[in-house]
Parts: sequence; C-alpha cells; structure tokens
Amino acid sequence: MDKKQVDWGRHLASWRESGLSQAAYCRQQGLSYRRFCYRHRVQRRAGGAATPSPAAIPIVVSQVSSSDIQITLPNGLLLRVTSDVEIAPLTMLIKALSAC
Repeated sequence: MDKKQVDWGRHLASWRESGLSQAAYCRQQGLSYRRFCYRHRVQRRAGGAATPSPAAIPIVVSQVSSSDIQITLPNGLLLRVTSDVEIAPLTMLIKALSAC
C-alpha cells in the first residue's frame, strides 16, 4: 500500500468517526471534496468498509410556527416539516441528506 492510500484510508476512517458530512469534513481538513469522494468510491469498490451511518447527527431544531419545525443540518441544508411528521421516515431523510 503506497503512502497516498494510507493517508486517504486514515482520512476516510476519521471522517466516519467524526459524524460530519463529507463536505464539512473536507472543509475542516482542507481537502478537495471531489478527491475525497473519488477515494471513498475507490475504497468501496475495492471492498473497503461500508460507510456506516453516524450514531448521532448534530442538527439544530427550531419552532417556526405552532405547526412547523425547521431543521438545519450540519451541511447547511434546511428542512421545514409539520410537527405531525412521522419520525422514522424523517430520520432516514436526515441521514441521507447529511451524507450529501
């Protein structure tokens, strides 16, 4: 394994543990987001560890009105939902959008 593979392997492992989106991790580490995505894809195709969902995704929830909730994800995406939204589908949506 060459030095570049070792360094990217460490970055990918560190990103998985960070709970950050890929874009946020790259900004924090000064990495090219496109290169990061490429290396992540290469690792997955080579049989590397699948990307686990973060155990916790830091989000900010605020009440917009009595029936609406606003959720701001770490990657800057903003969701507005009604307060009667079902939690399970919302959780899956948040996990999917946090990976963007």
